Amino acid sequence: MPAISPQLRRGPAFTLIELLVVVAIIAVLAGLLLPGLARAKQSSLGTACLNNLRQLQLASLTYAGDHQDQLPPNSYSFVVGDTNTPAITNSSWAPGDVTRDTTSSNLMASVLFPYLRTTAIFRCPADRTSIFSLERGHFIPRTRSYNLNVWLNCELAFGSVTTV
Repeated sequence: MPAISPQLRRGPAFTLIELLVVVAIIAVLAGLLLPGLARAKQSSLGTACLNNLRQLQLASLTYAGDHQDQLPPNSYSFVVGDTNTPAITNSSWAPGDVTRDTTSSNLMASVLFPYLRTTAIFRCPADRTSIFSLERGHFIPRTRSYNLNVWLNCELAFGSVTTV
């Protein structure tokens, strides 16, 4: 038998079967890990949502402390005129309409905004709902996720004010 020349001799290498086994093991491990990562992401979004609610509660209590222990008003209030510019509004913890607002301008007119300094707190990060924007012609995320019952300190409830 003739000798193999040194130029044709190959070094150590993986066979195709070994490579396929390694790829299959990686695919199985990824399949096991991805559902756990999705659950961890949902859990972290839920924690962020709870933190937003906590911030809204603290802002409401701070507002009450500054206003003779009265909770922030909960009224049906809308920005009059251009919805992109806060104008004349009735005071409310979250002015506007949760089902129609496409900008944050109403939330910036909120009585809680000076205590929060951001409108992102009004929206849960896990909220995937959207509304149709006539101005933009497509669906966009809601500006807020949270709401209060109409009977909690609403100006329509016999003119009463809820105190802390």
